[in-house]
Amino acid sequence: MRLGRITRVLLPVHRLLHSHVDELTRGILRSRPGKLVVLNLRHTMQTTTAALAALIILRRKLMDAGSDLLIWGLCGQANWLYEICRMHNLLPRRQGRSRGTHTGIVDEQADVEACTAA
Repeated sequence: MRLGRITRVLLPVHRLLHSHVDELTRGILRSRPGKLVVLNLRHTMQTTTAALAALIILRRKLMDAGSDLLIWGLCGQANWLYEICRMHNLLPRRQGRSRGTHTGIVDEQADVEACTAA
């Protein structure tokens, strides 16, 4: 969904693979995204290093086209892998605000508003 300067993408996969990111990359680049692409991965509990590397390549392609990529909602093993690989310098993200104790439910609208204000 494109909202002016922001393109929001929900990727409803439990395990993020390189093939998912390849398909996502083709779709995003064809759609002429906004200045910021917010990739919602709140359903993603697992990922591979290859998928994270593909997200970095997607970000570079977006930056070449005048856009940027923001990862949102990582949890579980996917979040652990992001942290252990020190991806924060290459692939920015927002944690989201939790509505529950450890449910992983976050307030997406508040995060999107925070991104647009920045």
